[in-house]
Amino acid sequence: MQSSLAPNTLTVPKEGSAVDNRFLIIARVSDQSHHATWLESGHPHFDTFLSYSGDTPNTYQNACTFYDQQKGERWSVIATIVEQYWELISTYEAIWFADETLLTNATNINRLFALFSGHQLALAHPAFTFDSHHHNALFLQHPRMLMRFTNGVDATAPIMSSTTLAQLHPTLTNHNNTRSLAQQWVAQLDNSGHNTIAIIDGAPVSASQPITVNKPEVTHRTRNTVSPLKIYSTLKISNSQGNFQAYLRAQWHKVILNLRAQLTRG
Repeated sequence: MQSSLAPNTLTVPKEGSAVDNRFLIIARVSDQSHHATWLESGHPHFDTFLSYSGDTPNTYQNACTFYDQQKGERWSVIATIVEQYWELISTYEAIWFADETLLTNATNINRLFALFSGHQLALAHPAFTFDSHHHNALFLQHPRMLMRFTNGVDATAPIMSSTTLAQLHPTLTNHNNTRSLAQQWVAQLDNSGHNTIAIIDGAPVSASQPITVNKPEVTHRTRNTVSPLKIYSTLKISNSQGNFQAYLRAQWHKVILNLRAQLTRG
């Protein structure tokens, strides 16, 4: 992956701004985007990289940390952005590829990143609220759960660590393959401990519009190789709802999982 920047095509609208947050949102946005809600109701502990697909120059230039404008299909453009600006993107601990139709706020997104980071997840997806449009009920929120460890995510709004993104970047331009984009991701990650991929129920988002799904072609070869989504284990929600408490609880849970694994091997 290339690491050179092309500063002439990237706008940093905030004077004197610096990359001081650990997390980043990258989103393809149109004139109908709901991304403005993501910065409401709290102080964002994340930066935003908006890639505008419309026709009016600099439409959202002052509404984000980094701004880009170009035409193209969502994941193809994201793949180009990741490669072109990898030197910048790789400085973040985790990146959320949020769909423009999602409704949420800064406090919820902060919590989403805190849970992802605290559990040292490789790949995750926020659960959808019950009023959301959805194509798989598995991703609807379980109110009593903090997260569910699973074997797959949705391509609508995946969260990846920068390490995971470096590994999965080549798949972003290969989403018309017989296997879906999200299935390609899971196939390349080591989830043997069943604790690196999760649906995060503790920070749900609302899908305000029907989710577009490019269904993979089903052939004789793929019919028996595509595994159904499943839940391996769950982590119930506690009375501590704050981001810092969620982070500490996540770290403790990770310690317990490692101890159990050591005892099993012993």
